This record gives sequence, C-alpha cells and structure tokens, in this order.
Amino acid sequence: WGFYRYHQLADTVPMPTSLDLNDLDPATLQAYTDALKNALLVEYREIFLATALVCAVGAVIAATALRSRSRVALDSIGSDRAADRSVEPASPQRGPAAPSEQ
Repeated sequence: WGFYRYHQLADTVPMPTSLDLNDLDPATLQAYTDALKNALLVEYREIFLATALVCAVGAVIAATALRSRSRVALDSIGSDRAADRSVEPASPQRGPAAPSEQ
C-alpha cells in the first residue's frame, strides 16, 4: 500500500520541464524536491495512523476479553465461597487412634 500511495501522491507533482540538472532553475528543483518529500511524509503519516488505529482496536478487544474472563473467574470464586458457607463445618479431628489391644 505504501509505494502505491506514494506514487499516487507523486503523480500529482508537476515534473520540471527539463531533465538536465544543469538547465534547471535551483528554485524549481527545490520546489520539486520539497513536493516529493511532502508526498513521502503524507504516505508515512497515513501508514502510521492506520497502524495506530489497528493497535488501538486490538487493545480494546484484548481489554474486553480480559475483562470478561476476569468476571467469569471472580464469579466462580464468589460461587465457591458461597458453597463453602453452605457446607456444615467438619467435626474436629481427633488425634491418631490408639492401637487396640487384642
């Protein structure tokens, strides 16, 4: 996408009439060079903006997924605690049984 977009932008820049560098006016050459640099900057801005948007969407999706997963985990912990409260406490354990004499 980058090179294609750059060529789209660069095609809008009028080329100098002469291709011989010795015949070119320095101001014309500078204006042409600046226009090409500007086209390159626009291309890079668009690429990095698109990349930033993709990263932001990915971060939102990841945060949503983690949030729902943590809710499920918290719900299961809460239900385990509720189940623990409904169970009667076990009778206290006594020490090891003495060996029976026969």
